[in-house]
Amino acid sequence: MWETAGRKLPDNWASIRDTILARDPRCRLGYPDVWVTAKGMTACSGRATEVDHIGDPNDHTPANLRGACKPCHRRRTEQQAKDAAKVQQSKSVHPAAHATHPALR
Repeated sequence: MWETAGRKLPDNWASIRDTILARDPRCRLGYPDVWVTAKGMTACSGRATEVDHIGDPNDHTPANLRGACKPCHRRRTEQQAKDAAKVQQSKSVHPAAHATHPALR
């Protein structure tokens, strides 16, 4: 069984992963105008070696997955963790504001 970030991936994840990496041989993340590489490039063209969930982390359909290189995938995951921590911190500072707002529950 595959696991990532505490979530279990489907038993056929290896097959799904291979399909996505064959479809996306180059990283589809990249951070134009934000993350300049050592070579001065503003978009990544690295070889995709990992698969990133675009939206719902429990949706393993090809439309929700894309190939990513390890540095871009790590950067995206770190940013998602920081964003989640900010929401949690805001909930602890302003709990009443989050009690009724459906997007922040």
